[in-house]
Amino acid sequence: SVSGEGKTFISTNLSMILAITDKKVLLIGADIRNPKFYSFFVGNSVDKMKRSERNKDAGLTEYLVNKDIKVNDIINPMLFHNSTIDVIYSGKIPPNPSELLMSDRIKELLDEVSEDYDYVIVDTAPLMVVSDTLLISEHANHIIYVTRAGVTEKNAVNFPIGLLEEGKIKNVSFV
Repeated sequence: SVSGEGKTFISTNLSMILAITDKKVLLIGADIRNPKFYSFFVGNSVDKMKRSERNKDAGLTEYLVNKDIKVNDIINPMLFHNSTIDVIYSGKIPPNPSELLMSDRIKELLDEVSEDYDYVIVDTAPLMVVSDTLLISEHANHIIYVTRAGVTEKNAVNFPIGLLEEGKIKNVSFV
């Protein structure tokens, strides 16, 4: 619903859990308006997590803007214990995030990586704050809606339920 509920926390930890089971996992930072994804990994440098330096300047935004950038140009492998997850950071904050997320390029990205990974987890912006998440959700097989006691207002849960009833989102679970 809003910032601070634990969306990035849940998506990163779910990615790590899946990777530990020997699944190939890609984690995408798709909150391109207010990216916190990069700082989550780098700012909270966990000793057992190592970030690749090779793609530090290119992320999702750069991929969406520049057709010359390929998927492999923006993937950063991360070592966690004895498992690896691949990460695509949000990139620079663009002036037109909704326009970028409406482009065919996001579908191309998700289609391509879905062929190579067992799980593709997309960490998005809060659903009630901007329309960006709805633009991406049409490509999702499943949506995990994160709530947090003391942060999420009780009536805010009605918003995704309404979207589900209207057919604007599908396959929703609440955490």
